[in-house]
Amino acid sequence: MKKKILSLVIALSMAFCSAAALPENAFTELTGITASAADTAKAGKCGENVSWSLDGKGVLTISGSGKMTSYDWGESPFCNRNDIKSVVIKSGVTSIGSCAFMDCSLESLTIPSSVTSILDNAFLNCKSLKSTTISNGVKSIGLRAFDGCSSLTGITIPSSVTSIGDGAFRRCSSLTSVTIPSSVTSIGNS
Repeated sequence: MKKKILSLVIALSMAFCSAAALPENAFTELTGITASAADTAKAGKCGENVSWSLDGKGVLTISGSGKMTSYDWGESPFCNRNDIKSVVIKSGVTSIGSCAFMDCSLESLTIPSSVTSILDNAFLNCKSLKSTTISNGVKSIGLRAFDGCSSLTGITIPSSVTSIGDGAFRRCSSLTSVTIPSSVTSIGNS
């Protein structure tokens, strides 16, 4: 019995020592579990002259001048973040990038008049988004920009908007009020 226990202890020791010698990412490559700096980051750049910061209360502030970065599907540092409850975009930012906030848990959003375009999928599946203020200045709302924002109850589109892309408000199941001004000359499908 003592030999079996001793053999077991030696085998376990060898296994743990062997595991320690493996490359740092050996297990994450096998399981697909990864953690990126964006998962814990509290500040960074999201455009050539645009930066972001997240305070301890869940308020994400986008500031600077010019366009936000347009991201590929799921590549934004804000995607799938449960710690972002409110997004405040400061005056000077001119566009909201593609896929910037998709699947984010934000509840409120403020868009200043310096923003002229909300690009494709910008707020896709932000299911907790209840309210948004789009200031006069936005000219275009991209494809699926607010698609799947199932808690959004009402939206007023400012008179500066001339085009609304396909599916911009598709699957907004709580939406009871939409005001579309006569300035809109193009509304996409869905």
